[in-house]
Amino acid sequence: MKLFSLILLATGIVLASCGSKTSQNIPCGEIPDGGIEYRQGYSAATFPEGGDKERYEIKQFRTCVHGEFTAWQGPAQFYEACTEDHELKPCQPGQTEMATYYKKPRVPFGQNCESVAGTITRNCIARAKNDYVFESWAVAAQRTEYQYANCVTADPAPCTGGIQHNQTVTKTYYTKDHSEPGSPCDPHKTKATCYNGELSYNPPLPETYYNYCDKGEGHQECTYNGKTFAHNEVVNSRIRYKTAVGDTTNPCISEQQNLYCQNGKISEYTGTYTHQICANIQSDSKIIEIPPTARYSSFPRSDNPAL
Repeated sequence: MKLFSLILLATGIVLASCGSKTSQNIPCGEIPDGGIEYRQGYSAATFPEGGDKERYEIKQFRTCVHGEFTAWQGPAQFYEACTEDHELKPCQPGQTEMATYYKKPRVPFGQNCESVAGTITRNCIARAKNDYVFESWAVAAQRTEYQYANCVTADPAPCTGGIQHNQTVTKTYYTKDHSEPGSPCDPHKTKATCYNGELSYNPPLPETYYNYCDKGEGHQECTYNGKTFAHNEVVNSRIRYKTAVGDTTNPCISEQQNLYCQNGKISEYTGTYTHQICANIQSDSKIIEIPPTARYSSFPRSDNPAL
């Protein structure tokens, strides 16, 4: 049958009439009309460590129909790549595995992580037909109170004045804050040892002691931030915490630390706690920061600096 056209000269429109060439037999690129194109992929994006990647290979196909491909047909779950997952492990139905997990990711210095350790169990689950793997440890942990795969013990805290944990220094103190003219101040010495942010003394300090002694020359005033303060007067205060992290068993403990005017000189801050903030970790793992204005623990007042 011959192909012919009717040309409308007035409009310039060409109308094709019936002929031997139709929309049939139009290829899709290199695939002829009616031809089939295949592609290879995988039934899963990952396969277990040590598993056989080839067992996940699948194929999909599509057909060229009059110059257009149909949708891909075959397995609905199709992945172009499949990589080895070191956290996936093949198993047999009914098989289980156990591991040690922890209630907390961190415990205070001096406490062992074993005190918050427990055992969790993960199950063998079917990921696909004849494809069994162990569930993740994270999923298994969600069924228990042990949520953390690792636990560390906090480092010991230093003490005020730059004294490090387990370091011992000599401290000089006085039993009176002044002496009469010509009389000695009679200094005393003791050993101060730092342990996790707290100082201990050997021999012990008296209940009242002084870091300075005026040799009968009269007490001098101090200037701090443009203000004048008398001897032994508090010039500034702050809040510090014993630890950086607390919990239900060992809650955050704070103390007020003071700066004093000591015969014309500003003392160091009293107290031994070093942390500016402390976070309480509750049982639901939420962290609540205690502001510096929170209630602080009581402590004996003395006219002493940090040591």
